[in-house]
Amino acid sequence: MTYPLWKAYCAFDDKLMRGVNLGVRAWNWTTGRTKTDLTNGMLTVAPMLECSGMILSNPIVSIIYIPCMITLSHCCQKINKEIDALEQKTAESSTMHFESEIYKKYNELYGPGWSSIGLVNDSLSIAGRSLDYSLTGTGYFIRGASHYIMRAEHLPPRKNCLRRGMDKLESLIAEYRSRPGGVPVPVPAG
Repeated sequence: MTYPLWKAYCAFDDKLMRGVNLGVRAWNWTTGRTKTDLTNGMLTVAPMLECSGMILSNPIVSIIYIPCMITLSHCCQKINKEIDALEQKTAESSTMHFESEIYKKYNELYGPGWSSIGLVNDSLSIAGRSLDYSLTGTGYFIRGASHYIMRAEHLPPRKNCLRRGMDKLESLIAEYRSRPGGVPVPVPAG
């Protein structure tokens, strides 16, 4: 790759990761769950789509393909949990853990790779191929997106937005009930 092309890719990747970080923050704020929960959910959906597409495309090959993709997803889910534990230690101790940074570099490679394969398969389905390419491509794209999400910044789990809202409402009701009843609120002069 020439230098200007690499520079353009890095600029695109930086913008993409800013969007991914915003999405992960929104996920964490809304559901209270971590990026690992989101990624592992995506890695549960991805092999379902990939394997469904392969069964439609070639049932014989799918006998080998299905266990491979399910095993790949399982291994990635285990690694994601390890990364989450390492990032939690890093956040608690204010240090950088070398192993979690290595995993981020791997995810930096796998994300564009799987996403590109998915986009190629999806473009083949648009070009006149059948549903099997579309299902498989969408599964690959979801798998690639999960690798991008694992590169996002670490956010700890917390209460979901509904629970936080209910807690705030309960505190406001308790505060209101603790006020003496029947006493008019003084109006400031002026």
